Amino acid sequence: MSADDLPKPRSDSILKTLPEERQREIAEFARGHSLKRTAQWLSETGVATSRSAVARFLAWHDMRQTFLQNDTAASSLAAELARECPELTAERLHQIGHIFFTSLALQKQDQKSWHMNEQIAFKKARLKFDTRKHDDKLKTRRQAAADPLAASSAK
Repeated sequence: MSADDLPKPRSDSILKTLPEERQREIAEFARGHSLKRTAQWLSETGVATSRSAVARFLAWHDMRQTFLQNDTAASSLAAELARECPELTAERLHQIGHIFFTSLALQKQDQKSWHMNEQIAFKKARLKFDTRKHDDKLKTRRQAAADPLAASSAK
């Protein structure tokens, strides 16, 4: 899992679509200033926005940073397990990382991170299922093409 796995922000979200370095600058400035002052500062630098948009951005940015930090911790755990237990499969390591990340999100009562993690896990499982289904259909077609008699009796 990486930043690329996170849902993309809407294209009309001015602050969320700025380069990451600029997003960090905004978050850093906001730590020492009010929402109103941060919105004014952004306007002074050519980014017209509102206090509510700044508040939404900061909540999203903090959640995203927490998610990425937790993902780094889970990846480190998986790498350590892979070194110590080389018999573990990649799928099992992924499962352990998912369990760790989910536990961490629940422990911190971070519902958004937990929900996002579950959405990603569901989408990956769905993709795996769809891939298997496609592969099975393809295999059936190839077998039918190779043996037309078997294909007619299978119908």
